[in-house]
Amino acid sequence: MTSLGRCRIRLATATQQLARETSALEDVRNQVSHYSEEKRCLQEALDAQRSAAAECEERYRAVVEEAAEAKRIHTEEKATLTEASAENEASVARLTQSLSDSERQLETAMHKLSLEREKVAICQEENKVMSQYVETNQEEVALLQKKLASSNVRLHANPFSISRP
Repeated sequence: MTSLGRCRIRLATATQQLARETSALEDVRNQVSHYSEEKRCLQEALDAQRSAAAECEERYRAVVEEAAEAKRIHTEEKATLTEASAENEASVARLTQSLSDSERQLETAMHKLSLEREKVAICQEENKVMSQYVETNQEEVALLQKKLASSNVRLHANPFSISRP
């Protein structure tokens, strides 16, 4: 075999390799495009989840602050009650009622705090459900896109075969 023949064989082999690599590169580009769209959808879902979590956290902080304020008031009123008990039994009775009210407020605030904790847990669970929902929707979108592509192929193959109402 001549040198020219060997060069032609190497050129043909290199051309085939280049075609395979070009095809592989196009496959990678398609995958990157698909993953970019999927990433965008997931980012939107994550942003929505973060927003919901931030709202829950803000409500939780407000209840914690309310509980702290109620506890502070309770502590102050208890101290005032101790001082007043030496002065006047009537004012002791009023302060006892006030203390009872502040204790109820504290209990209410603690109950609200407990409810907010439950709401935070519910929000976290809803975030998990939303993530699963997003995954399911992405799978459904992929199936619908396949169906659409299939329908488009049939339509282009025979556009007059569609029955008109």
